[in-house]
Parts: sequence; C-alpha cells; structure tokens
Amino acid sequence: MFDSSEKRLKTNVRKAFKGLDDQHYAILEFFHRKGPAKKFRASRYFEGKEPPPKPKQKIPQATVYRKIKYLEDRNFLTAVSSERFKRGKVEWQVDFLKVTLPKGILALLGTDISVTALQVFEKLLKPGKISEAFRNISSGKNLVGLLNRVFESVNDDLTDKPVTFDTLLFNFTMNNPEYVMKMLERANSGHKDEKMKLLEEVLKLVKLFHMVDSEQESS
Repeated sequence: MFDSSEKRLKTNVRKAFKGLDDQHYAILEFFHRKGPAKKFRASRYFEGKEPPPKPKQKIPQATVYRKIKYLEDRNFLTAVSSERFKRGKVEWQVDFLKVTLPKGILALLGTDISVTALQVFEKLLKPGKISEAFRNISSGKNLVGLLNRVFESVNDDLTDKPVTFDTLLFNFTMNNPEYVMKMLERANSGHKDEKMKLLEEVLKLVKLFHMVDSEQESS
C-alpha cells in the first residue's frame, strides 16, 4: 500500500525543496538537535569548535550566516526568543532560532534523521493531546509511507512557498483521486483486514496533521 522506505522519503523531500542544498540540510539538522540556539553557536559547531559529535562537513562562518538567513526568510527557521546586548553606545539583539513546524520539520526529512520512532515530529510538538496522540500511533512506518505518497504528489518547488499539512494533503488528494476513492470504498466496506487497519492509522495521522496546523495558526 505504502512505500515505508526512509531513503526514498529523503529523496522525495529533496525534490520538493529544490532550493535547499546539503549545507542548508546540515544547518536544519543542527537546529533540530541543538535548538533553540544562536547562529553564532551554529557557526562554532560547523567550524568544529563545539563539543562532539563533530559536524560531518565544515562550513565557514560567513556561509553559515548566509544560509541561516536564507532559511529564516523562507520560514524553515524562526526566532523564539532573543537577548539584547550593549557595549558603549552600541546595542544589538541576538535571536535564538529553532526549526519551524511544519515547513522546517518536513524539510528535515530530507536529512539522515530517522523518523521511524516519530521523534522528529514529537520534539517540536507542544505537550498535550497532539504529542500524546503521536506517541499512541503504533508504527512510524505508516507515517513514512504516507509522507512518501504525499511528497510524490508534489510537482512544484516548495522552497519559497507557504507549507501546511492541509495543503500538502489536499494536493495529494487532487493528484490521486482513484487511490482515494478506493480507500474510501474500503473504509465503507466494513472489512477489518490488515489493509483496513493500516488505513485507519493513516487517517489518524491525517487528522493529527490537521490538528498541528490548527495549533500553529492559533499560537
């Protein structure tokens, strides 16, 4: 029913975000693992000056800053807090950045981070009904399978565009009408086979994605 290959998902995500290169993905992975963090800390990490694990690739400070601005401007990263500093008459502000939900998190799936245990999504969800519901889903393979289907339906470059789960799922539905109709027929048939159990779990994921979008809009 679904291809649950994470390798294939990484390829599909990178095709959807054509404006991102390996350095962008490395920076997103840093902020997912270490964020919220200052861009100065990110530059130190990619220069090999932070505690292990060491970066897979070294990136010069000027390049790190330029790539971070690119990611901020396109809503892959966002500031969640800031500190103000003053030296003499000079004042400046330093932001703490984190990966955005859902756009930044979806782009993270183009890195080598494993999503089998749903940890990519869980980390950025606020404690409460949504995060609890994600933990109650039995298998991360179903999430990977659904996301493979969704990203295979993306024809445009999403790098510069607003991204929500709802718009991605709507696009998936419009591009796979026969598949959706077959699943609806199966849902109405009353048969409780393995495919039906999988479909029920996928529908739970779709509902959760909508809840995530709604929470982001109200925050």
